Amino acid sequence: MAIGGGRSQQIVALTKRRCQRRLRRENRFLLQEQIQHKSKAEKLLSSLTFWLGSNAVHLLPTAQCAFLQVTTAQSPFHMLPLEYPPLTLLPFSLALIAPIAYYQLAFALLMSFTSVLIYWLLLRYGPRGGAFIFALYLFIGALGTAQQRFDLIPAAFTLLCIIAAERKHWTWAYIALAFAVLLKIYPILLLPTLFIAEQQAAARMHILPKVLTLKSLSQHLWYSVREVAHLYWKNFIIFLSVVLGITAIFCGGRCRLKLSGVHLSG
Repeated sequence: MAIGGGRSQQIVALTKRRCQRRLRRENRFLLQEQIQHKSKAEKLLSSLTFWLGSNAVHLLPTAQCAFLQVTTAQSPFHMLPLEYPPLTLLPFSLALIAPIAYYQLAFALLMSFTSVLIYWLLLRYGPRGGAFIFALYLFIGALGTAQQRFDLIPAAFTLLCIIAAERKHWTWAYIALAFAVLLKIYPILLLPTLFIAEQQAAARMHILPKVLTLKSLSQHLWYSVREVAHLYWKNFIIFLSVVLGITAIFCGGRCRLKLSGVHLSG
């Protein structure tokens, strides 16, 4: 009897562990579904509220607008995305060409076109096998999510920056990088590398030798500091002008609308 009772306890404990693992998997799946649902709703609602103001919430189910905290009525061109840079309104709004019921399909088609564009750029300008590796990684790692997110667009601008820099088209490289930064912040990590590559290509930057001694280090550092005034800053200024200018357009328009609202209410 004792042996049978111990075996029954083992079976119960094993069944309990299996149920717990199954519940964890189901909870993880439900959490992923909620995150994806929120991400889909955010893109659609961000574009609608920008063009239509707070009245756009009446076009969607209440559940999709739950994350949006709107306490007062907002006019069109006033509400910017909560979790995305302002320029993301461009790809988000392009999908509004289709009816709202088909927004996700239109956005998926837009991202599919972007992935095809990246594949073509890699096939024509990239290293040998780069296009195949991109398609393979996209298929293995992001086939179910790539069409639902806009990350392919800043990736495409970053790739255009690298292609232009490789061909010494520095102005276009900086402009492409500026638009990539306006869509996602991570491409700004490429800015120092781009700037150094441009200066070295124009022979305007002092290159440190591979072997340095403590005596020669200060001398080479002085050479580098002295040549700062002779560096080529035009394209860097163009980059800053594009980033700050487009940001100011969105922020300035929003501030003007706020000030006008205060004036009217007063």
